[in-house]
Amino acid sequence: MNIRKYVKSIKDLGANTIAFALGIVIQQLLVMPILARYASEDVFAEIIFFHSVFNVLCVVLGEELGNVKMIRNDVYETKRLQGDYALILMASLAFVVVCSNVCYFLFDISYFNLLVCILTLLLGIVRYYCMTSYRLKQQFNVILIINIFYCVGEIVGLVVAIAFHFYFLVFLIGEIVALTCWMVIRQRNGEKFCKNIFSKTSEMGKTLKAYGGIGGVAIISNGVTYLDRLLVYPLAGASAMNMYYGASSMSKMLSLIVNPFSTFMLAKLVAVRENREEKIIKKCVQIMLPMLLLFIFGSITVTYFGVKIFYPQYFKTAVELLIPIGFATALGLETSLLKPIVMRFYEANKLLFIQMFYALVLIVCMYFFSYRWGMHGFAWATCIGRAIQLFAYFLLLRIRKRGNKNDRDE
Repeated sequence: MNIRKYVKSIKDLGANTIAFALGIVIQQLLVMPILARYASEDVFAEIIFFHSVFNVLCVVLGEELGNVKMIRNDVYETKRLQGDYALILMASLAFVVVCSNVCYFLFDISYFNLLVCILTLLLGIVRYYCMTSYRLKQQFNVILIINIFYCVGEIVGLVVAIAFHFYFLVFLIGEIVALTCWMVIRQRNGEKFCKNIFSKTSEMGKTLKAYGGIGGVAIISNGVTYLDRLLVYPLAGASAMNMYYGASSMSKMLSLIVNPFSTFMLAKLVAVRENREEKIIKKCVQIMLPMLLLFIFGSITVTYFGVKIFYPQYFKTAVELLIPIGFATALGLETSLLKPIVMRFYEANKLLFIQMFYALVLIVCMYFFSYRWGMHGFAWATCIGRAIQLFAYFLLLRIRKRGNKNDRDE
């Protein structure tokens, strides 16, 4: 029976990882390199900027709401409550629409382009959230199917975008195809929307509090992850933005692939009893250093060959940033693996404090380092910030482990 459980867990992890990795690989190794060759430098810089904002908002507003649903699912099932989450999702989508329209008056952008970007954002947020129900049911194969159709949609969108010279269509068509697949699967499985799905329950206040804490952590961590790209564009221009993206995109691709493993861990940890907490934390502390060394080697290798093959036009400049970007990515990967453990066994305010401290250190380092050493300063600032963030996670785990031991001794 235990062997069957292990085999099922491996299959679930494989399906979940392949599902997200497939989309990332298609984007980073096919879509973005081709767009870089066809689009002008200014347009490609705008695509990078939009895609960075897209990733942050989809994770914060969509995926993290789904994570809250997984964490609080037992409470809702015990009390037989239905609702809250759809209302919160609708409020988030309305927030995106309002803020996007404000941007129209602040920036020089055509309203048609803005509408395409808004629609892509809304569909992306919904897609990220909709995957939650399949994680709760441990149906990771369905997530894989939906993401395969997303990749097909992006490939079709790439052809259409190049033909009409409107490159943002790539992402919109991908979202439309993915959500169409999701609706077909729901219909074939006989899944229906609950009558009370848009209702408010007695748990909404606690759910909003949890979402505020976890969402706050996510917006800081993801915002800071893409902060370098968002700052390089207005400070150094489109050419520097594209070069930095070429240097960091291959390495950050590894970080994005680790995200599904992180959500898979959270889905599994939700079912773990509290009395197994110390054993899990102890194992994590033991494997931290070996995993970090593996991540460093992997990220540097992937960055070098990735830029050389897919962004040769930026290779000579980008290779100078190889070491700091590789180290920063490795530290970020390690932190991503610890995040679901902290979310499961620790209060959200502790995680939020670490993220706020990390963001403050990173912004200060970016300002002074970039002033002194330019793009190299940007890269090393990210590396230092990630190191401090991981060290704070490590301290949190060690303090909790020691506290548990002291409690038993008493």
